[in-house]
Amino acid sequence: MKVLEDTETLRFSFNYNFQKVDSIDELLSVLFVYQAFIQGDGQVVGLKLPPAPTSEVERDIERSINVLEQDE
Repeated sequence: MKVLEDTETLRFSFNYNFQKVDSIDELLSVLFVYQAFIQGDGQVVGLKLPPAPTSEVERDIERSINVLEQDE
Protein backbone atom coordinates (compact mmCIF):
# COMPACT_ATOMS: atom_id res chain seq x y z
CA MET A 1 0.00 0.00 0.00
CA LYS A 2 1.26 3.45 -0.84
CA VAL A 3 -0.05 6.77 0.49
CA LEU A 4 0.40 9.66 -1.90
CA GLU A 5 0.13 12.64 0.43
CA ASP A 6 0.59 15.30 -2.26
CA THR A 7 -2.57 14.14 -4.08
CA GLU A 8 -4.31 12.78 -0.96
CA THR A 9 -4.72 9.37 -2.53
CA LEU A 10 -4.04 5.80 -1.54
CA ARG A 11 -2.66 3.27 -3.98
CA PHE A 12 -2.56 -0.45 -3.30
CA SER A 13 -2.41 -3.69 -5.18
CA PHE A 14 -3.06 -7.31 -4.44
CA ASN A 15 -1.51 -10.27 -6.16
CA TYR A 16 -2.65 -13.83 -6.59
CA ASN A 17 -0.64 -16.77 -7.88
CA PHE A 18 -2.89 -18.41 -10.45
CA GLN A 19 -0.60 -21.46 -10.53
CA LYS A 20 -1.98 -22.37 -7.11
CA VAL A 21 -5.63 -22.33 -8.19
CA ASP A 22 -7.30 -25.64 -7.35
CA SER A 23 -10.63 -25.09 -9.08
CA ILE A 24 -12.63 -22.88 -11.40
CA ASP A 25 -14.63 -21.72 -8.36
CA GLU A 26 -11.44 -20.49 -6.70
CA LEU A 27 -10.37 -18.70 -9.87
CA LEU A 28 -13.80 -17.07 -10.18
CA SER A 29 -13.64 -15.92 -6.55
CA VAL A 30 -10.33 -14.16 -7.18
CA LEU A 31 -11.59 -12.57 -10.39
CA PHE A 32 -14.78 -11.38 -8.64
CA VAL A 33 -12.74 -9.63 -5.94
CA TYR A 34 -10.59 -7.96 -8.58
CA GLN A 35 -13.66 -6.95 -10.57
CA ALA A 36 -15.36 -5.52 -7.48
CA PHE A 37 -12.49 -3.10 -6.93
CA ILE A 38 -12.44 -2.11 -10.60
CA GLN A 39 -16.19 -1.42 -10.55
CA GLY A 40 -16.06 0.57 -7.31
CA ASP A 41 -17.65 -2.10 -5.10
CA GLY A 42 -14.45 -2.96 -3.20
CA GLN A 43 -13.96 -1.90 0.41
CA VAL A 44 -10.89 -1.26 2.52
CA VAL A 45 -11.37 -0.87 6.30
CA GLY A 46 -15.08 -0.46 5.68
CA LEU A 47 -14.71 2.36 3.15
CA LYS A 48 -16.03 1.80 -0.36
CA LEU A 49 -13.49 2.82 -2.99
CA PRO A 50 -14.34 4.65 -6.22
CA PRO A 51 -14.24 2.73 -9.51
CA ALA A 52 -10.96 2.50 -11.36
CA PRO A 53 -10.58 3.53 -15.00
CA THR A 54 -11.38 0.55 -17.21
CA SER A 55 -8.67 -0.74 -19.49
CA GLU A 56 -8.54 -3.56 -22.01
CA VAL A 57 -7.19 -5.85 -19.25
CA GLU A 58 -10.32 -5.29 -17.14
CA ARG A 59 -12.56 -5.95 -20.15
CA ASP A 60 -10.63 -9.19 -20.77
CA ILE A 61 -11.15 -10.22 -17.15
CA GLU A 62 -14.87 -9.58 -17.43
CA ARG A 63 -15.02 -11.71 -20.58
CA SER A 64 -13.04 -14.46 -18.80
CA ILE A 65 -15.48 -14.44 -15.89
CA ASN A 66 -18.40 -14.82 -18.32
CA VAL A 67 -16.74 -17.77 -20.07
CA LEU A 68 -15.80 -19.51 -16.79
CA GLU A 69 -19.33 -19.07 -15.39
CA GLN A 70 -20.79 -20.73 -18.49
CA ASP A 71 -18.43 -23.70 -18.09
CA GLU A 72 -19.55 -24.42 -14.52
